[in-house]
Amino acid sequence: RSIGAPTSALRELRTSIRSLLVEAQAHIESHSKVLGGAAVVDAAADWGSMIELHDGETLRLLFNRWQKLHKDLYNTKKEVFDISKIPDIYDCAKYDAVHNQRFLGFRDLEQLYDKSRRLAEFIGPSEYGLTRRQRVDIGATICRNLITKIVGDIEGVIPKQVECMSDDESEAALRLNRDFLPAADLDNLKEIKTRLYFTSESHVHSILNTIRYAHLVQPHKESPRLRSKHARSVASELLRAATSNAADAHAHAHARV
Repeated sequence: RSIGAPTSALRELRTSIRSLLVEAQAHIESHSKVLGGAAVVDAAADWGSMIELHDGETLRLLFNRWQKLHKDLYNTKKEVFDISKIPDIYDCAKYDAVHNQRFLGFRDLEQLYDKSRRLAEFIGPSEYGLTRRQRVDIGATICRNLITKIVGDIEGVIPKQVECMSDDESEAALRLNRDFLPAADLDNLKEIKTRLYFTSESHVHSILNTIRYAHLVQPHKESPRLRSKHARSVASELLRAATSNAADAHAHAHARV
């Protein structure tokens, strides 16, 4: 979905955060009247700290969390927005919508969530580089271990060369990687149909960028830090293993994000 004019969208987001803060403060004051008979919350009687929400968080902590995001989003002296705060705002909005909305019933939370989500979807991918070369550099740094693991898994299930295999072994089958099996299971290997990887969103963006732009890398021109064992070279190996050996192994690799 379009975010429209970015500056206007950021202003609207900041306004939504401010509305949420007003609601949170109203909750604190209403509870203070019930619990302490005083509408003013001061350091001696902070009723907001006595109202417990999800996982031990208090209403005061929630208020302070959003107050800091409201402050950090916009630099009043320089009159500029800090878009690096958008993912944090989106995460907080999603967290409160899932865990705290049932306690508080914020009227503006859904709107805040929607605005922050659209901005996060627009800004998030740019955090991993603006140019193709930046994306492969950043992606390789972040997801090196994950790509190495995927390559190892592919190599672990690709059968040996046909001429080196017996008749019983010649039928290609995807099997569990022996390196990760208990000793008791080594004699009873099962065919594997699917392998699942659970990782973070940052790794998803990174691995896709690394694979997509791995062809831009010139390994022999790189520094020692970026040579053959670097994730970008491993990404090229991942593509090679998944394509050139797929026919021999009669296997199909399906990637779903």
